[in-house]
Amino acid sequence: MKGIDLDQVWRITENAIYIAVGLLLTATAIVVLSEAAKGFVTSILEGTLAQQVLQILDHLLVVLMIVEILHTVGISIRQHELTCEPFLIVGLIATVRRILIITAEQSRLLLEGKSEMFRLVLLELGVLTFMVLIIVLSLYLLKRRAAKS
Repeated sequence: MKGIDLDQVWRITENAIYIAVGLLLTATAIVVLSEAAKGFVTSILEGTLAQQVLQILDHLLVVLMIVEILHTVGISIRQHELTCEPFLIVGLIATVRRILIITAEQSRLLLEGKSEMFRLVLLELGVLTFMVLIIVLSLYLLKRRAAKS
């Protein structure tokens, strides 16, 4: 009788979990994408696309984040290692998503006369812009390091 190879059991368990996460992420992406498509079609038919474009864009950016996470899960299944680039790309998409939402909402704050809140929004935009620069620099350095290898 052959002994149980714990390393093999661990890899099978790890792959099963990755596959389950991948399936759930895929289902989530499909639901969010269908909501975005439904919102797009509805807003065109009702003539409210200009008012709904931010929400549709928000849904699409969430789908892009999910797809990038799926890519990371796929790499993890194939190579049994985590890489930094996909996480940085997800962070970049999330940061840009937040910048777009804040930018669209800031005009409303000005119209409502909430100048203190507007200053906080500008501060958050500054921090997010700095984050974008750091993430892009990190991606650049990682790609450059990979090219030298």
